[in-house]
This record gives sequence, C-alpha cells and structure tokens, in this order.
Amino acid sequence: MGLCYSLRSRLAAAHPSAPYGSRGEPDAPAPAEHGDPQVRHRLRQDLVAKERADKKRSKSIDKTLKAEKREYKQTHRLLLLGLVLHSGHKMDVV
Repeated sequence: MGLCYSLRSRLAAAHPSAPYGSRGEPDAPAPAEHGDPQVRHRLRQDLVAKERADKKRSKSIDKTLKAEKREYKQTHRLLLLGLVLHSGHKMDVV
C-alpha cells in the first residue's frame, strides 16, 4: 500500500532531490554493501521499522482526514436543515 495522496505532495516538496527506485520508493543502500552479517541485519531491521512507522503515520493522517470530512459533511447537513426549517419551505434533505 502506498502513501496517502495528502502526504505525497508534502514528501516530494520536502525531498525534491531524493532518488527513487522503480517502485516509487526512495533508494536505500543495499544491505550487501556491508560485509558484517550483524550490520546487515541491524540495517534491515532499521529499514523495516522505518517503513512500519511511515505506514502507521500515513494511516493516522488518513484516519484524521476522514474524520474531519465526516464532521464537515454533518455540519453542512445540519446547516442545510436549519435553513430549510427556518425558511419554512418543504425541501428534501439527503
């Protein structure tokens, strides 16, 4: 799963010169560059942890945006309902 659309523009603006791989992800140094297996393992763990944190942050932002959108829609419907009741016109509100 990729980044949410709201984050893509922010990340692209924050790192305009970041090289990207074929899958659209930033290129990371290959773990094979380090001869020590412990170093490779630690680097891989760090990379996986960073990817998980980024994914969690993205989901959190998506969840917040969805909640805000729902709140705005509810407010808009209530305002429309108030206008309809105040004006006395019979109108279907969806």
